[in-house]
Amino acid sequence: MDGKLSQTESLRLESGEVKAPPAGLPATDGSRTVSYLCVCGAELQLDQQVGGRCESCGKGISQRQLSRELSFTVALPTSVVDLKNQAGVVDERGSGEGGAGDLDATLATGGVTPGDGRRSAGAFTGKRLGHFELLHQLGQGGMGQVYRALDTSLQRYVAVKVLRQASEGSEGSVAHGFVDKLLHEAVAQARVNHPNVVSIYYVGREVGDPFLAMELVPGETVETRLRGGSLEFAEIIRIALQITDALRVSYELDIIHGDIKPSNILLQSGGTAKLSDFGMAQRVSSSGQGAFGGTPNYLAPELLAGQRPSLQSDLYALGVTLYEMTFAHLPVELTGSSIREWAESHERRLIEFPSPWPEHLPSGWKTTLQRLLAKDPADRYSSYEELLAALYRLSPVQALPAKPLPRLFAAAIDYFAVGLVFVAVTLLAWFLERWLFSWLEIGGPSMFSRLNRDLPWYLEVAKFSANLAVGLSGFSAIGLYSLWVAFWRQSLGRAMLHVRVYNKYGLPPTARLLLARESLRMLIFWALPLVLFAQVSQWWATPVTAILLCAAGLFWLVDLGWMVFSRDGQALHDRVMETSVVLDTGGS
Repeated sequence: MDGKLSQTESLRLESGEVKAPPAGLPATDGSRTVSYLCVCGAELQLDQQVGGRCESCGKGISQRQLSRELSFTVALPTSVVDLKNQAGVVDERGSGEGGAGDLDATLATGGVTPGDGRRSAGAFTGKRLGHFELLHQLGQGGMGQVYRALDTSLQRYVAVKVLRQASEGSEGSVAHGFVDKLLHEAVAQARVNHPNVVSIYYVGREVGDPFLAMELVPGETVETRLRGGSLEFAEIIRIALQITDALRVSYELDIIHGDIKPSNILLQSGGTAKLSDFGMAQRVSSSGQGAFGGTPNYLAPELLAGQRPSLQSDLYALGVTLYEMTFAHLPVELTGSSIREWAESHERRLIEFPSPWPEHLPSGWKTTLQRLLAKDPADRYSSYEELLAALYRLSPVQALPAKPLPRLFAAAIDYFAVGLVFVAVTLLAWFLERWLFSWLEIGGPSMFSRLNRDLPWYLEVAKFSANLAVGLSGFSAIGLYSLWVAFWRQSLGRAMLHVRVYNKYGLPPTARLLLARESLRMLIFWALPLVLFAQVSQWWATPVTAILLCAAGLFWLVDLGWMVFSRDGQALHDRVMETSVVLDTGGS
């Protein structure tokens, strides 16, 4: 064909990736049809704007999948893979998979899968599987062994999991059908092209041994990190955001993870979290009644009652994981050894939160965990987008503390603006008072004398009311400033100097906290109206003026000195209110 690719070849990569037709190039059938390679190996012709369903395996393919799915897996025709890898990928120091106990925690719809039939530890060390040279064992789980290996074709280190042979006759051997299903899920996981999902490179069988090559992630699992106690809140939120986004993309690609837990979340030294172990994954579009699994303490109540895995069941498992990361223990620890006993245990036990709520955790975190751990799926978040929005609201700011100089300039601008309004308002009030007294004296001394003679208290009441109005008018300046700050959550000076206030959790403060902080910061403008009232009232001016000005001035000097000379550069009012001022990098 004159050296050109056919239309079908131009619309499909060898790995199975679907590509939209280039501009000006007609589709394979002259309309919108594209060639799509399903995870089961069947080649389909699908409408790229509608999608369809694979006739071979029943997998549903949405229009969104057609535009986003990628595949980096080379599946051999004879490959049989069990993707029940407890830690997915292990760290280079051998922190490894979940260990022998994890198998007993893995269940199918018929009960607990037995854990017999494993190979001896390190049985494949020094051997070659295809173009992978197995160097040493990193860990062992219920479904196979994980090795650090050298990919001789690309000269890079990978993790290779050698799976238990489906042909083994022991009681613990994996059925062919179940392994075939997990093979499809391995290919499906490889299509989740996300920085927070462990990448699968290769699936194959060498001399009867099914194996799986995947990304080798240096670091440790969350489970290992939890051995030292609970995690810092900022780290919990960072991990939660990454894993939630990985689950969101997986769900868009028709995948429910099915086994979210700390041992399946890997942490790299740079702070990147990676989700592994899609061995219990289910297809969103699947309506079959095949086996599904998980780990009992992380299973949603509805799964123990016989319902199928769903987005909400993954949300529950994520909630258990985040609770464990927060408090270093499970919200509900099930007892028993069967599904019925686990379900009864779950029904009896209520999820309890610490009381009083720990001061180092924002109250909004409790609300988030409560929704994730709700026993009724309808009470949980309806989508990953909704959860991500809640997590971003709780995400501590990542910004540098503001230096004293820009904070001083910001304070000067705020003081000048409020002072200008104070002077303008009080001058206007004073002129109105003079006009009022002038009006009362219209009619000459005779009228004035008559008022004093007939109603001797009248003029004194009028004078006192006028003085009080003049004094209270001074509060309008600080009142307007407070309303501005409460509404915009930012003062004029801080906005101009690009600095912002955050609470002790690194979150935007509530309006109440911000108003309390600004009342201390602008204390002098709360004292000045009282001083003004004392001055116009004359009879109590001297002592009140002296006390108020000395108190406000002393606090202002101490507050300023604390910011300039303290080691952390924190002002006294920030220390009292547990707030901090940081550079405004465009956050909320």
